[in-house]
Amino acid sequence: MIHKRWKEGRIPGHFLYGATHLPNEGVDVVLHKYKPITSRLRLMWYVTWSILTCREHFDAIYATHFNGLELLIFLRALHLYPHPIIVWHHQPITEADSKFRETMARLFYKGIDHMFFFSERLIEVSLKSPKANPERMQVCTWGADLASYDRLMKEYPVEEHVGFVSTGKEKRDMPTLIRAFSATGQELNIYIAYNACGDNYVEILNDLRPSANVHINFIKGFIPNELAQKVWAAKFVVICCQETNYTVGLTTLVEALAFGLPVISTRNETYPFDIEKEGVGITVPYYDSVAWEKAIRFLVSNPEEAEQMGRKARELAERTFNLENCAHEVAEAIKKFDKKKEKEVKKEAKKPEPEVKEPATPKIPEFRVSKEIEDFYADLPKTSRAAETPQPQPADKPIISINTEALKEKLHVGQTQLEKWGESIKEQLPEKEQMVRFGNNLKQWGKKMLGKLKK
Repeated sequence: MIHKRWKEGRIPGHFLYGATHLPNEGVDVVLHKYKPITSRLRLMWYVTWSILTCREHFDAIYATHFNGLELLIFLRALHLYPHPIIVWHHQPITEADSKFRETMARLFYKGIDHMFFFSERLIEVSLKSPKANPERMQVCTWGADLASYDRLMKEYPVEEHVGFVSTGKEKRDMPTLIRAFSATGQELNIYIAYNACGDNYVEILNDLRPSANVHINFIKGFIPNELAQKVWAAKFVVICCQETNYTVGLTTLVEALAFGLPVISTRNETYPFDIEKEGVGITVPYYDSVAWEKAIRFLVSNPEEAEQMGRKARELAERTFNLENCAHEVAEAIKKFDKKKEKEVKKEAKKPEPEVKEPATPKIPEFRVSKEIEDFYADLPKTSRAAETPQPQPADKPIISINTEALKEKLHVGQTQLEKWGESIKEQLPEKEQMVRFGNNLKQWGKKMLGKLKK
């Protein structure tokens, strides 16, 4: 359902955490059929049954959170489920409040093959727990679907951006925010759920009795595009949250970056970047309404600096925190669990190395020995012809005497003829390097043999 709404342009793609863009990265996607089930137990049985009975081929499970996957994760931990499970972990891994739950949790985390976290801070806190395995943990750059926001800005042009806007429903600090805006008198539009995560915002806001410059709008359901239009119409974005150990407010923050709007935010150390260091806005301590007042007045009184913050916000989104970067990092992690690729690599490793064949010995051309050489060998004494491998002579027989002067003359004539013959081969076959080399070798052989005969 969510994927269909994205294809229709009704919601931004980053709510599917890169799944919309994975095919562009070479990863095919089999989409799980979503059902809005509020009961966690019923959701778990539905997800388990849907995946186990899925007829389409898949190599791994990728999920935006592990809710609904609990049973499959336990099966994976017990080596009863074959496919790797890759999930986003939105909060740090912490110690359980009882020994039994801690034991079960340690088994549970063994069934998760890979986890994505929003920031280094979340991993840093998680590593304090013995359940955390750093080899299975990774920070992933999660950011907005810029193409979706660019399309929205063209469809809904705004002549003049006005006032401040607050969106989001999780762990929002309404008392601090309303006190600050009541003191400054600046226009603030709040879009919030009736209740979320144990906070009943209807009761909270009724008790606060906001001033006339603060406009409360209660929302129902999942309507990101409608809320995005309200954010686009504003001049500044505010994120005032309760103190937590995770990245509450991050969705609103990446949306502000996509629109290029300056931000005032509670100083949340689990965010993936420092808002003030990046120059995209101002941060204030938790529950400090006076600091909020100062930040509000500063942005209103310094429009040029506020405009510069907005430009830097959009640049940061284009450079780092966007859906394309997120999809690429997710795809690279998923590819590590590609069984087909792994088999191919192993198959290639098992292949024997090809034998290196020695170059074939060049054919020796047929040739005729010149008449001069034939005459030379015919005139040599028999004992000289056998000088290379002399036969042992009995001690009582006299050694045959040889006319050395005549022999030297004959050897000189033979050497000269061999040299001329080698040169003639080189001249006859100049284009064939092997034949030239053969002529040279033959020439050297002739010299060597004559040297032996001299000895």
